[in-house]
Amino acid sequence: MNNFLQYSLGKIDIKGIIQIGANTGQECNILKRFTKNIICFEPIPKIFEVLKKNNSDIQCYNFGLGDVNEIKKMYISSNNCESSSFLKPLNHLKYYPITFEEQLDLEIKRFDSLNIELKDFNIIISDTQGYELNVLIGFGELLSEIDLIIVEYINSSLYENDSSLEMISNYLKQFNFELDNKTEEGIGWGNACFIKQIKKNEITII
Repeated sequence: MNNFLQYSLGKIDIKGIIQIGANTGQECNILKRFTKNIICFEPIPKIFEVLKKNNSDIQCYNFGLGDVNEIKKMYISSNNCESSSFLKPLNHLKYYPITFEEQLDLEIKRFDSLNIELKDFNIIISDTQGYELNVLIGFGELLSEIDLIIVEYINSSLYENDSSLEMISNYLKQFNFELDNKTEEGIGWGNACFIKQIKKNEITII
């Protein structure tokens, strides 16, 4: 994430960052190097309390983001909840020594249903363990106001119906985003950076 943000400095102006799946805020100090405008979303109550306690200077919301406003089951992982997901674990159980013994019914909201002004925010960072496409769909037409998107992708069915790089790329094309960079992080998953292409006189300049 830090490398993606650093690399993007010559391409866009970083106004503000929306982080989905912030966990306890392990990356907040990195984000604060780039901007003071930060919004974090973390649905797990006990994890949210740590996030908020350590980051009282930023906006933190105790619910998840998705494509529907609903209460949804989250599968809670044993590694400080870092692999927790709203999707049922599949190959994750095969490849990694992590258990999902607890389940919680937690709130999810579409971002475009929230009363959040985007004029000071132009970057999305999503780490939601395969739920990335649902998160992006929930932004609706507001994605048109975003310049940079950093997301986790999964190409190995670690979770049921998780978001592959191809699925995410295809969806973002309609908002004029192109894959700028990606890194492989583990078995069948990684992080990808998408940058909105500049349009001039209806001609896309890449």
